[in-house]
Amino acid sequence: MSSEKGNVSAPSASRCYASCPRCGGSGEVTVVFVSAKPSSCGMPMGEYPCDACDGTGQVTCNKLHRMKRGESLRHYRVKACGLGLREAARLWNIKAVDLSRIEQGIVVTNWAPPGFVEQSA
Repeated sequence: MSSEKGNVSAPSASRCYASCPRCGGSGEVTVVFVSAKPSSCGMPMGEYPCDACDGTGQVTCNKLHRMKRGESLRHYRVKACGLGLREAARLWNIKAVDLSRIEQGIVVTNWAPPGFVEQSA
């Protein structure tokens, strides 16, 4: 597997892998909290395994597609519609947690809000 940012590799014949866009292929993310009570956050500042790639630095091409689609959906919600997550969820008749998971690329779905135009690859 290649660890260069943006590279796509095939470690096995059946799966396609790409560098994780969330951690840039490093497998780690920096956690920083700004809070009036730093001890209340429950997680100290520092480096943690990336939750998108489970610390491997690689995601499947299918997951990469879901993450990019989710990013497009979030951009549409915020920039084109000017809606917050909960407000959009109410308007589009979807649970806020489900909309969040779709935007994070966690959920496999074809759901899209009214007016969203899928970008071609």
